[in-house]
Amino acid sequence: MIRVNLYPTFEAVTSTPVQQYAILGILLAAMGVGGWYWNVTSTRASLQVTVDQLQAKSIRLQEITAKVEEFEDRKRSLEERIAIIERLKDNQIRACGVDECCNWQRSQQPSRTVADKFGPAR
Repeated sequence: MIRVNLYPTFEAVTSTPVQQYAILGILLAAMGVGGWYWNVTSTRASLQVTVDQLQAKSIRLQEITAKVEEFEDRKRSLEERIAIIERLKDNQIRACGVDECCNWQRSQQPSRTVADKFGPAR
């Protein structure tokens, strides 16, 4: 029996060193681009986390600032009230001082009666 080989024969393709260096260069470039992309995405993710934290802190600080302004307004209002009360106290002390002075002078003067003013009754 005669054997017939129906499969075509292929010759092994041999690559030249220039082709090998080109493939190696393309692989290295792809790895470099991949590494750069990985670095950029990881940096972006960490920056996004930082931005989120800073935004939360900003919101918290805005709330605190609003409370501080509210307390400062309240403090200003209370200080104005205290100033008014102090002025009223000062005015009251001055008024009392004048009255006391007048009362003291009246007590030092002899009392005048109707007879003293109009003379003795007839």
